[in-house]
Amino acid sequence: MAGRRCSICNSVLTSSNWIVSKNRKSGIDSRCRDCNRKRIKAWRSANPEAARARDKAYKDANRDKVRAQFKDWYDRNAESQRERAREWYANNKDKARARYLANKEQHNRNARAWAKANPEKAREIDRRFKKRHRVTLLVKQRQRYRDNIEANRANARDRARQRQVEKPDEVRALRRRFYKSHRDDICAGQKARYQSDETLRHKRRTQARAWALAHPEEALARTRAWKKAHPEAGVQQAAKRRARVAGVSHTLTRSEWARTLEYFGHRCAYCRKPSKRLAQDHVIAISRGGGHTEENVVPCCKSCNSKKHNKPVWVMAGK
Repeated sequence: MAGRRCSICNSVLTSSNWIVSKNRKSGIDSRCRDCNRKRIKAWRSANPEAARARDKAYKDANRDKVRAQFKDWYDRNAESQRERAREWYANNKDKARARYLANKEQHNRNARAWAKANPEKAREIDRRFKKRHRVTLLVKQRQRYRDNIEANRANARDRARQRQVEKPDEVRALRRRFYKSHRDDICAGQKARYQSDETLRHKRRTQARAWALAHPEEALARTRAWKKAHPEAGVQQAAKRRARVAGVSHTLTRSEWARTLEYFGHRCAYCRKPSKRLAQDHVIAISRGGGHTEENVVPCCKSCNSKKHNKPVWVMAGK
């Protein structure tokens, strides 16, 4: 097929290198595509305001058509455009930041409108962003919280109270799940606070006494059930109370008692017979000034405990 000669560059080109022109009888422009691109680019550089006004007028008149054309083009070049955008942002962070701040309100409105129209895509983008910048987001969040810690704490408490009023069942379920998955840590923290804070201990005891006085039958039932489920703990608690009333030391803990049982091989310290229910015998009886401490407590069977009572330890020498 014979080619046509460009009126600008004098190149002889085939039909695929020409553009359609309604002003020509032949229907084809006298300039080739490359020369037309150069001419349009030069005109736009020389007349930027007029070019922007013309573009805006065309987009306003053909909004749907322009969107469809852009979507079709972007779908065909999505990956390359993302890479190009990432590269430009990496090289022009300050410029991008200044552009965002100059049009912040409009940008946020557009972003909210797009997220509302595309909720699934918005959630997926948000998940990817949070996963990719997890550490940075946590650091910034903690810093913002510390910068205004009192107000943030007050706001958090207010939101928690409001949620508890609006969704009590959901809040209870969340608390149960959290306690179940963090029970050991929670109990250890509560125990440490209780042991280190005398004011807290006094407050808890006062609350417990007031509740027991207001609910005597339920308090008695709870106490009996607890003693039945924890027989050794109940015995140890009673011994501690006797030592406290007598004014002697009462520092024996459950872990120390377990260590003492292990040392004696879970046998009576006097007759050496094994037993499932070993009592805590005080070598020097509490009534004689002995303390409820690891050094003064040994495991003892019911028979030996009854025989020794509060007598000196040498009465058991014949055992």
